[in-house]
Amino acid sequence: MTSLAAKIQFTKLCQIYEEITQAKGKNKANILKIFFDDCRQLAIRLKKENSNADVSMFPIVRLFLLDQDRERAAYNLKELTIGLSLIRIFCLGKNSINGQKILNYKEPDKNAPKPDDFSSRVSWVLRLQLPKTCSMNLQDLHNLLDSISQSNTKDIELKKLVENCGSLELKWVLRIILKKLSIGVHKIWDIYHPNAEQFYLENSNIRVVCDTYQDKNVIAEKSVSKLSVLHPFKPMLLERICIEKASELFYNNNDGIIVQTKFDGERSQLHMKNGKFKYFTRHGFDITNNPSYGESENSPGFLTERIIRLLNPDCRSIILDGELMGWHKQKKIFSTKGLLFDVKKLTEKSSLQPCFVAYDIVHYNDECLLNKPFKERMKILEQAFKDCQGILIKCKNILVTNFNELQDIFNESLDKNEEGIVLREPNGIYKLNTRAKSGCYKVKAEFSSDLAKDIDLAIVGAYYSEKKTVGLFGSFLLAVVDDSNKNDNKYKYYTIVSIKSGLKEIEKQNMITHLRPYMIKKKPTNVEGPTKYPPDFWIQPENSIVLQINATEMITCDHQPSKYTFRFPRVKKIRYDKPCNESCTLDELKSFINNEGYIQKLNKNRVIFDNKQFKSKEKKIRETTSMKRVNVSFQGVRTFDIIKLTRLFENKEFCVTNEKRDSWKNNKLTKNDIEKIIIQHSGKIVQTPTVNKTFCIIARDEKEARTKSYIDSGLYDVVKIDWLMRVTKKENWKYVKDFKPWECFTRQESTLQRHFKKYDIYHDSFTKKTDINILNKLLDNITILKNHHDIDPNNSILQNVQTEFSHDVHKRLSNKLFGSVSQYTLFINIFGYFTDPNDAKKYLFIFMKGNCCDEIDNNDVTHIFVSDKSINIYELSMQVDESLIKIIDSQWINDCFDQKKLLPVESYLLTTNTN
Repeated sequence: MTSLAAKIQFTKLCQIYEEITQAKGKNKANILKIFFDDCRQLAIRLKKENSNADVSMFPIVRLFLLDQDRERAAYNLKELTIGLSLIRIFCLGKNSINGQKILNYKEPDKNAPKPDDFSSRVSWVLRLQLPKTCSMNLQDLHNLLDSISQSNTKDIELKKLVENCGSLELKWVLRIILKKLSIGVHKIWDIYHPNAEQFYLENSNIRVVCDTYQDKNVIAEKSVSKLSVLHPFKPMLLERICIEKASELFYNNNDGIIVQTKFDGERSQLHMKNGKFKYFTRHGFDITNNPSYGESENSPGFLTERIIRLLNPDCRSIILDGELMGWHKQKKIFSTKGLLFDVKKLTEKSSLQPCFVAYDIVHYNDECLLNKPFKERMKILEQAFKDCQGILIKCKNILVTNFNELQDIFNESLDKNEEGIVLREPNGIYKLNTRAKSGCYKVKAEFSSDLAKDIDLAIVGAYYSEKKTVGLFGSFLLAVVDDSNKNDNKYKYYTIVSIKSGLKEIEKQNMITHLRPYMIKKKPTNVEGPTKYPPDFWIQPENSIVLQINATEMITCDHQPSKYTFRFPRVKKIRYDKPCNESCTLDELKSFINNEGYIQKLNKNRVIFDNKQFKSKEKKIRETTSMKRVNVSFQGVRTFDIIKLTRLFENKEFCVTNEKRDSWKNNKLTKNDIEKIIIQHSGKIVQTPTVNKTFCIIARDEKEARTKSYIDSGLYDVVKIDWLMRVTKKENWKYVKDFKPWECFTRQESTLQRHFKKYDIYHDSFTKKTDINILNKLLDNITILKNHHDIDPNNSILQNVQTEFSHDVHKRLSNKLFGSVSQYTLFINIFGYFTDPNDAKKYLFIFMKGNCCDEIDNNDVTHIFVSDKSINIYELSMQVDESLIKIIDSQWINDCFDQKKLLPVESYLLTTNTN
């Protein structure tokens, strides 16, 4: 039968792909629009010639919407598989030059055309062995693609395909198979027809949309009043929000918020009409015929025959939006995706069975419910079916009217190691395929940096990126360190996870620039790598960088040598300051395990909120109608998450000031980091200090209000972080080192008396030698000590401090300190005045320890240096006593410097006769 697809050559489509790829901005959409219009005109002519002709635009449009096409089965082909098949088809040999170019396509090749992705590389390598012309039309293409998707012998079908392709056609057919078109056109449905996008959201069927809007002049009602039962739709998505921001949902809100549990399963839809069932994933894949489901009560499957008995007898049609969860048959609990099972493929022999958790209903008894408020949809859902454990249940809804109630529920979900919570506005309608401003939010611990555990991991490998960034590095392999196993001064590293999210492009490129000189092909001997997916390049840990990451949870993993990996890891910070051997250790990794399950949640805090603060802010907001952020404080760390290293601080109580979060931003350690260090050494943390009980208060900013109040009281030792970092170094673990005066913001009376016995008022020790660092501190203290909190500003000793020396005193000190003159201190006893302050020889004079004077002073100046011969020597000599002060040519300084000794000045003297 004549068809539109048979009239369009594949070469023509490839040329359109090329034009769109090379075009910029709106020109991309214009090219596609013209192509669609031309195809429609061709369809009209065909229909006139043959009324039975198939003129559907579906075969054309589906080649631009590869990810949304559900009519063709998966090809199950990836780059490596295709590459090996083509090597066999063309008899290249895996180890041949061309074979290696195909298999190692991620490695840059300066001779290959750009962009150098897999498809471009293959078509370039095979260009001389391919036909020069292609006679294949779109109908032929679809027939061959169908054969590939249905065949178990991919080589045969691929051979038929490539025999009909030239170099250009092979490049684009491989991109079609890999579903990596990357032509840069968005909103293809809008280009096809103004109503097509909304219609597709309602039924997710490309063929139906194409046939409905075959004529671009057809204008249908733009409405969301209907959903097609037994056809998937694009579900409403959850907007991401952190717990701090969640407080804002209560501003000017008298209806409250409905809270649901966030389930960690497979987002799914359940459709039923007149006894016929359909199950779809979020992306519209039909899983009805999979072993555990079934289309009807009599079909093979587990779920359908049980669900049909739970539905209301009056139910004729229904669409439920929810989550497919794995229910453990023996333990009677839900399992999460972290256990690496696929709920879509469970069988009767599996230890788990699928259970549908319904948290919304969008259609019931031929009525579309999209425009009904959520609270009304819940009333309909309540009557739609009976709950049955492990089969079909309703998600529990809790109405909360203030943030304190929400906080309690969220903390309870943290304690239960749940994924998080979902917040829904009671009057919100269902918005298809919408995330932003959907009125539906998800809250997880990892969304708040204060709630997620920070983990430092070393980079030991790098993976090439794909798509448009082939040849660049897109992800990195991270490892933990085994500090108990050190051979030849090298620590052992065990890989745990690869990561690519969280880095800005500029940060990534700077990091790659730093790492590139240390990238090697051979795995370092002190690294244990994964048994699957090795990196393209290895990096010696001693030369590498640490990444600080967050993750939702830690799960078991057989192919990683550490036996664990992280789910949803994200880079939080690049730690250039931290050596790799100080990253997370194997022992610390084991400390994350707080139960016997396969999954360990990586939350470290509970939310603590000041109720009075919320009420006062809420009242103020209602008065001004302007929304302001409510501060939520996160206090304390879980002590059972932390491995004890020593008993250094045993029986000692510490308070770390809860300063504004901005106060810690530029510091390497946060409040929680400091508290963790104290707990590691058996210290006790309190949020409010007690006189004579709290060992010390650790603070960062003496000007911060709370810290200042402790300092002004004089009742506590308020110390800097420097003290904690010094005493917790491994070499100082034997006993608690006393504070040094400069490590304190203020000291209580007993500490002052103890220090007065060891240090003078400048903090100079009576017993210990002074090094350069301490000397610098002492000199600083001379000028600032009058304002110090520990010292009385009226102290007579301080008032008599002489902060400037006379030149005479300076001479005596110099002779005392440096002794006889050396070649490096030629001018140490000379005090010179330069008539030209810009004389370059002045800097040589200073370099050789000469002393410069700003004025001619008979008591200090020994030499006057003249560089300008036009100066009036007579007038200059009248200002000084020539028997005490020599007026000389500054060239003398140069000559002394060159010969490294003091030369006689007689031949350099300037007198009135020389003028």
